[in-house]
Amino acid sequence: MSLPQILYKFRHFDDANHVRMLTHREIFFPSPIKFNDPFDAAIPVRYEDGTPEQIIQWFDNYLAEVEPALRPPERIKKARQMFKNAIHRNHNWVQLTRTRVRALVETIGIFSTSAANENILNWSHYSAGHKGFCVGFYSQQLLNICTFFTFNQQRPASICGVNYSPDYPRINPFAMSNRDRLNAQFLTKAKDWIHEKEYRLLLAAGANEVLPLDESSFASITLGCSIDQEHKNLVVDILNTWKIKPILLQSHRDDDAFSLHFEPISY
Repeated sequence: MSLPQILYKFRHFDDANHVRMLTHREIFFPSPIKFNDPFDAAIPVRYEDGTPEQIIQWFDNYLAEVEPALRPPERIKKARQMFKNAIHRNHNWVQLTRTRVRALVETIGIFSTSAANENILNWSHYSAGHKGFCVGFYSQQLLNICTFFTFNQQRPASICGVNYSPDYPRINPFAMSNRDRLNAQFLTKAKDWIHEKEYRLLLAAGANEVLPLDESSFASITLGCSIDQEHKNLVVDILNTWKIKPILLQSHRDDDAFSLHFEPISY
């Protein structure tokens, strides 16, 4: 997957934690249960789907995880018995499994970014009606974070683009790979959100984690077209304390189109 060179995060001054992205140079990984879209990361897994062969193989993989002491011949025998007993259609088992999956989902930390810093809806929704600011991050620096967590802390991390679908996904756990299932669960949203052009940094066991960044991770800071002078001065004062200074831009409404343009600010 080819990433945009810069990924953006819209912030506003009504939330002190948003300003910490500048004052403390940190990013926050909320759990998806805090997202404003009730469908986000909440697409149900369909345990009623799957062919007999797929279901038996899934039970075999499941037993390898939860009962690692079982030898392969014993495991496949037990998997076939579980299928024969229709465990996958047992209400209690389905609910227990869905609870386990949901608990796992809630532990994932997701830092959401956008490839579209010029989109007026993004500014309106996430930057307090264009009164806030937009932080641009070098995507390579974010990739370096993923590498660090994956190989140094054995906590898988990745950056992935969100898929926008007109159709509601059907997650068949018996036929889908773990990667495909996670893509459907964490990276599929309704096409209504397509204007966001979202990219997500996913961090295993990273829910509610705060991560400080180096100044070199910041490519630009863009001020909303309706920002007040006090907040503009605040941003300039903060950036003047940095040794590595990002580009500072002021957004303006175009006079003859529903669009924005950006002009550099010297500071």
